[in-house]
Amino acid sequence: MTKKRIITIVIIIILLSLFMLWKNLAHQTQIIITDIKASYETSGTSQLNVVFNIENQGGPDQLISVSSILSSNIEISTPSTIKDMVIPALSKPSFSSDGAFITLKDLSEPLEIGDTFPISFTFKNSVEVRGRAIVAKSSNPHAGHNMAGNSAMADMAAMETTYQVKAGEPIPDIKLSAIKDGDQWQIDMTTNAFTLIEATEGLAHEAGFGHGHLYLNGLKLQRVYTSSVQIGQLPKGTHLINVTLNTNDHKAYMAGGSPVAAEIEITVD
Repeated sequence: MTKKRIITIVIIIILLSLFMLWKNLAHQTQIIITDIKASYETSGTSQLNVVFNIENQGGPDQLISVSSILSSNIEISTPSTIKDMVIPALSKPSFSSDGAFITLKDLSEPLEIGDTFPISFTFKNSVEVRGRAIVAKSSNPHAGHNMAGNSAMADMAAMETTYQVKAGEPIPDIKLSAIKDGDQWQIDMTTNAFTLIEATEGLAHEAGFGHGHLYLNGLKLQRVYTSSVQIGQLPKGTHLINVTLNTNDHKAYMAGGSPVAAEIEITVD
């Protein structure tokens, strides 16, 4: 084998290696996790519920598992029948107690208010994200948190109670439709006896007015103030979209003992 041929082979190998490295990096999304807070399920128990905010700066991803030295029994809890914790591309969802959240059971040691502990998040496409959770004082997982700049915690604190539609008041209703829009999905909402408006600080309840909460497989994506919203690119599979209606002061609308909500399945091929 000539020297020139050997050099050519070496260059090809280097180029292939660089290509594989680029492909691997391009496949990874960029996930940022902030405001990791934990609160005891109930006083005197050894179970912590963990909530946090996510910013996905890349393509679609999925939370696979959560780990911590504090517990070997950790679950991703979601009210959805579809359990995949999908993170849409370029989105800012939140794990919160009125949607999907993390449960740590059988804690290895008791923690006090203000204590912190390490916690790691494993994603399908991203590198592992590590952080520290702080234990917050809360007999009610919705209350007692510092909520400045934290939409997930603000929602938790606000939804301490529900609002049952009173006799004589129109019963709100909502229907959903989904349209593929390039790599994204457009979710359109049709409401009856209900007007979507932005929830400003201190806005009092007014029957028939409020906002929505948009969920993907139980994961809260955002609040909804208009009749149409976009969801970023999703991975292949079937996903469950859910929207609940809420009062101006953030109480979940209830009618006949059931939440005023709608859901629709979408399939990404």
